[in-house]
Amino acid sequence: MNYKCSIIVPVFNQYVYTKNCLKNLLSLDPKIHQIIVVNDGSTDETDEELLKIENENFVHYFNEKNQGFSASCNKGFENANGEIIIFLNNDIKVKETNWTDIVIETVEKNIDIIVSANGGFVDPMNDFKFCYETKANDKRPINYLSGWCLAATKKTFNKLKENKYKGPFSEEFGKAYFEDTNIGFLATKLGIAMKVIDVPLIHLGRKSSAQLDTAKLYNEARQIFIKKWKKEA
Repeated sequence: MNYKCSIIVPVFNQYVYTKNCLKNLLSLDPKIHQIIVVNDGSTDETDEELLKIENENFVHYFNEKNQGFSASCNKGFENANGEIIIFLNNDIKVKETNWTDIVIETVEKNIDIIVSANGGFVDPMNDFKFCYETKANDKRPINYLSGWCLAATKKTFNKLKENKYKGPFSEEFGKAYFEDTNIGFLATKLGIAMKVIDVPLIHLGRKSSAQLDTAKLYNEARQIFIKKWKKEA
């Protein structure tokens, strides 16, 4: 079955957040929404609980080892058949149950655009330092969008594939960090528009990455990112 929208949720343990997230996602119109969860090597009850879900529009995949955010997103993307793709973190709270209407409408009204609930600007002329983050209606320029809620048509995301990866997230940065910034820089280079929109979701943040050595992952990913994009600055 082809869907209007595929929602891809990468998860790593912390099933309480996945459960709350799925409570909303599985209540969305099943004729429009495909729900894909990629269980990235969880060792808690996540896989056991996901196997109990029998909705026709729900599918989940299991990585035996933790491969990281990008690889999990790409695995979901490879198996998605929606015209529009939404990458979504599991640690969210929903303020309006029909929140996907806003995302879908914005993407459908704009050709070749990527949207998110948050974005910002990284200054390539100043050692790639994060200058600011933005929300909807902020008129300042942006060159990245936050990956916790990121959407575009599958056709647009396909333009961002690199190095034979199965989806738009580069896996060269390791398990976490800078993969969404890389998408922003690549989109800018390719002339793909980016927009921050007001999505009625609250992102709790850092629930999965808190289980890892975040400082080490961040610093390693940052160095890879700078080396990659320095020649473009």
